Amino acid sequence: LSPVCLGSLRRAASINAEYMGKPDNVTVLRNLVGKSVTEDESKTIFATYDIDNDSVLQRSDLHRFLLDLANAMDFPPCVPNESVDNVLTELVLNVESTGTVSWIEFKSFLCTSNNLLFSISLM
Repeated sequence: LSPVCLGSLRRAASINAEYMGKPDNVTVLRNLVGKSVTEDESKTIFATYDIDNDSVLQRSDLHRFLLDLANAMDFPPCVPNESVDNVLTELVLNVESTGTVSWIEFKSFLCTSNNLLFSISLM
């Protein structure tokens, strides 16, 4: 493999090891699967994955959320880029978006019945 590929693999492994499967994140998501999510619960989830506190979920933040969601639902923790693209397409309301998800978009999506399940179905 080229040094660029090796670097990408190491970076991805580091992100996965650091964020995926944190018991508190996975447990919170597991407890919400199949239920309607309240605004307060969606705010907690959003804040958990908004790592740099910039009030939007970047692509990498959304990827970590989807990895933990897959883990919470006992699916293999594998989220390809195409799956992240599908979820971004579904969540983003602003056509001029830069590939980020705002708090309002995230809340609108999660606060409707069973959208945690729908998130997985997009993957």
